[in-house]
Amino acid sequence: GDSRSMIISPSGDVHFATQDHTPQDDIARLQKGIDDGLDYALPQCNLSRWWVTVGEYEYGVSRSLEGPLATSKGIVSDADVVTRAVLPGMIVVAATDGLWNVMDSVEVARDLHKLRHEMKQSARDAAHTLSSMALQKGSDDNVSAVVVYL
Repeated sequence: GDSRSMIISPSGDVHFATQDHTPQDDIARLQKGIDDGLDYALPQCNLSRWWVTVGEYEYGVSRSLEGPLATSKGIVSDADVVTRAVLPGMIVVAATDGLWNVMDSVEVARDLHKLRHEMKQSARDAAHTLSSMALQKGSDDNVSAVVVYL
């Protein structure tokens, strides 16, 4: 949805990153439902705002924690769950798309590795630094980050 989680190896490489939910992915999923005869609606876009119409309501996303009416129209409320083994020295980061809209995974991994090993920042300070970097790069969305050092 509006966030991405990532595991960074002790050497600073991206070990694992979650898959972002994008309108393009949802369009393909919803179109398949329509083709299968389900009463789904395709997302609409106006000025970069995507929504799905369900009854009298417009849902701003096509993945949401909603009730049966919305899910009957293709709104997905199932969480993506992934389990990964981690090792000492790895870094885990979860951040909102306000960060990921202006920084890619490789850049975040490199910066967190540097903040931890060269600048000796705590995980808390590194999360704050990442958020500040996103704002300095002109992010126009909310920015939140959680960083965990293993």
